[in-house]
Amino acid sequence: MASQSDYYREWQRIVAEAWADDAFRQRLIADPKAVLAERGIEIEEEVEVQVVQGQKNVRYLLLPPKPEGEDETEILDDPALFSILTTRYD
Repeated sequence: MASQSDYYREWQRIVAEAWADDAFRQRLIADPKAVLAERGIEIEEEVEVQVVQGQKNVRYLLLPPKPEGEDETEILDDPALFSILTTRYD
């Protein structure tokens, strides 16, 4: 099984190819699971994948689902979660 860093490196290659090849970029947006699978990144069948093309002056924030059974105060006090949620991805 590939490591997280292997997947990340492959994603970097996919991004570079999408920047260089408009047809590939369109296919990645239209059918991301197929493109990822071709590159050895398997996604569970029940999981939907969406690729959104970023824009230079727009920041996207992903609101993750609330963990089941968690008390909101415990979630907000978790330093690991805080560091994930405040990480900048430029």
